[in-house]
Amino acid sequence: MYFQTGVEVDETVLDQLLEDLTDFSSANGNTSLTAKLRSLQNNTDDDYGFIRKRSATEVIARVYRIIRVLETFGREHLERELTPVVEAIEDENQRESTASRNEEALKKVFVVHGHDNAVLFRVKETLTVLGLTPIVLREQSNNGRTIIEKFERFSDVNFAVVLMTADDMGGSLKEIEAGKTSARARQNVVMELGYFIAKLTRDKVCVLKGQGVEVPSDIMGVVYTPIDENEAWRMELARELSGAGYSIDLNRLIQN
Repeated sequence: MYFQTGVEVDETVLDQLLEDLTDFSSANGNTSLTAKLRSLQNNTDDDYGFIRKRSATEVIARVYRIIRVLETFGREHLERELTPVVEAIEDENQRESTASRNEEALKKVFVVHGHDNAVLFRVKETLTVLGLTPIVLREQSNNGRTIIEKFERFSDVNFAVVLMTADDMGGSLKEIEAGKTSARARQNVVMELGYFIAKLTRDKVCVLKGQGVEVPSDIMGVVYTPIDENEAWRMELARELSGAGYSIDLNRLIQN
């Protein structure tokens, strides 16, 4: 308890607080609040002032009147003064949040694949060695999502590796009738390749192509990296990631 009813108290501290509040209000250009605070100092305000007494109950009442004045005449001024500050803080928080998301995105790489699990495993291993997180759709939780919803949820990355391995055989009707078919990637692989080219642009998509796999005719401009036995594709993938803004240490591949 700061005060006890019926006990006389020294109002010096309260007087000093009121004086400081008045000076601060005046310095900040809040004329209406300054006038009310000065009237409280002089005990001349009909609504917020009163005849000074030295009992604790009267001092408490005086404190409440000061609070009422601050609430009534100071709120609008404070809101006007603080709004730019609050907006600046929110903008900074937004920038930090965006930077954090971008930094997180530069750790993830989406891997589009077909049925060749051996190649998929090696690509995942390579990305992990480089300090990145491979995102493979089938390894992510469904949470009640459809396939396309799941794909949209986890495709928020800055780079994609597309594995065009020989999983299907196909050709035109004439080619099939003539017994001339060619190795093709799975249909989902071709679709997702187009999706990531549209979303990320070609320079952020690396296509690793198996030997003899047919190339889709409408995306001939894409550069394909062959999946070779000597695994030169690993170094090429690392260079592409580095060019896309990822922090890559090529020495890690040499050591692994």
